[in-house]
Amino acid sequence: MTGFDFHDVSDFPLVRLSGRGLPVGHGAQLTSELSALLAQGRPFALIFLDTAENPDHADRKALMQWLKRNKKELAVRCRGIVSVEPKRVIRIAKRAQAAAMMAAFGINMKFAADRPGAEALALGLLAGESPPDADDE
Repeated sequence: MTGFDFHDVSDFPLVRLSGRGLPVGHGAQLTSELSALLAQGRPFALIFLDTAENPDHADRKALMQWLKRNKKELAVRCRGIVSVEPKRVIRIAKRAQAAAMMAAFGINMKFAADRPGAEALALGLLAGESPPDADDE
């Protein structure tokens, strides 16, 4: 697959994204890449390696508008989103926030302490499983 500047699709159907690596003004390219993922017509799982801190308002708005327009197809193609969050207390807080997103967009969201845990969860979601979050004590 070509034309992906932000999403790492080298291991498709695992698709990785670093939120902290996104420059201001990324909204149009990011949503274009998401549209290209949907156009593949194949299931995939998103792995957020980290999250953007204080994302630009216009970029966040562009993403939310895209999600609203494409939520049905995204729910069919995207088997889930798994976020890496090393700090347990933050994982717990993000799980609570994710509940609203899951209800609104119909996408399974999971959290793991590290990349290997996130990849294992994503592979489980792709296999049709409903694995619990990887939650190290």
